[in-house]
Amino acid sequence: MGKRISRQAGFSILEVLIASAVALVISSAVLAAMIASQRSFVTGNAQIELQSAARMALEWLSFDIRVSRQVAASCSISGTTYTTGDDTLVLSVPAIDATNTIIDGTFDFIVYRLTAAVPAQLERIVSPAAASARPADNHIQANNVVSLTFVSGATPLSLIADVGNVEMLGITLQLQKILSSGGTVDYTARTAVRLRNRNL
Repeated sequence: MGKRISRQAGFSILEVLIASAVALVISSAVLAAMIASQRSFVTGNAQIELQSAARMALEWLSFDIRVSRQVAASCSISGTTYTTGDDTLVLSVPAIDATNTIIDGTFDFIVYRLTAAVPAQLERIVSPAAASARPADNHIQANNVVSLTFVSGATPLSLIADVGNVEMLGITLQLQKILSSGGTVDYTARTAVRLRNRNL
């Protein structure tokens, strides 16, 4: 009897090539979806970070404006003169003693300004009067600042002859973060604040 040769079933080279091409297309689609998801995650986190930074900076600004007596034209701190303008704000705040009681006729200064760093930073400088118990302070309120604008009504502070008469301030703070992917995320926050101690 003759031997029977059995033919083993297998894949032809064409079937292997087609299966590899299909797997490659599916893998590419999954990888593209993962990359898009990662970019969306990074962009979302950057947006949240900017919103949080802007909110905190505007909360500090709003508080200091509310408790201030008036917008000051300028002040000198450690030999540097700061002048109120479109992107710099000098506030005259009633000085306080150790029990947080206002000292009549004595004022501290609080300055908000953009630094010369790139990207700019929002800096808050506190310069207390000699009799004040308010601590001197200098720290950064926000990073990645593109612009900071102060207005009274629709008028920029630099166009107001006597900023001491300003009762309401509008603030616009624009932040921008450059992502590692090369894209950017922008966030702009606005608020208006009344000087509550203006007529005291």
